[in-house]
Amino acid sequence: MVAKRKTQRTPPRRLPAGCVRYREVHGKIVDYVELWMDSGERSVIIWFKDKTCLDFSLEPSLSVQTDYFDWKSGEQRVIKRWPPVHSE
Repeated sequence: MVAKRKTQRTPPRRLPAGCVRYREVHGKIVDYVELWMDSGERSVIIWFKDKTCLDFSLEPSLSVQTDYFDWKSGEQRVIKRWPPVHSE
């Protein structure tokens, strides 16, 4: 008989003030992401393959700088940078 090894769970990481984790979308597969910055709507919408979405509604007077990074090596490597988008 092989002895079962107990796996020790690490406690959930405490997030700093102003940071929110959206556990409801953990493991979902992203289909695409939309950024809306017109006069009627300012939001970031993350669409998932299962036809659900996470919608971040944003306040006026906002600028968004978007970077796409690779962290596989443990070091930050820029894959792509987009120009800033400013609300109207």
